[in-house]
Amino acid sequence: MYNFNLEKGESLYSVFDEVLVKQGNNQKVVSVALTDKRILFLDFVSREPYETLKGAQASNYIKIKEVFYYRNLNEIKEVKSSTFYEIKFNDSSFVEFDNEELFKALKEL
Repeated sequence: MYNFNLEKGESLYSVFDEVLVKQGNNQKVVSVALTDKRILFLDFVSREPYETLKGAQASNYIKIKEVFYYRNLNEIKEVKSSTFYEIKFNDSSFVEFDNEELFKALKEL
């Protein structure tokens, strides 16, 4: 499950699961939500699982992925393919990732 809100007039393009993202020496497997205005990086931020009842007298815990980092698409300077796929932002920061479908979607937008 995911917990994020769309802005007014924003449309969800797709959610990509199990995306390896790297920034410098840090790497993490996350989900990425791509909208027509933003790219949102989601992970299990809260340590407390949410509880939902799955039937009579039975319960199951569901963890919810929340946004821990996002950027507006108009901040993207370039999307390119090298060893990993790479998003370069206008402020010279960048994010590397390993998901070809996400790469193709970013090129289309």
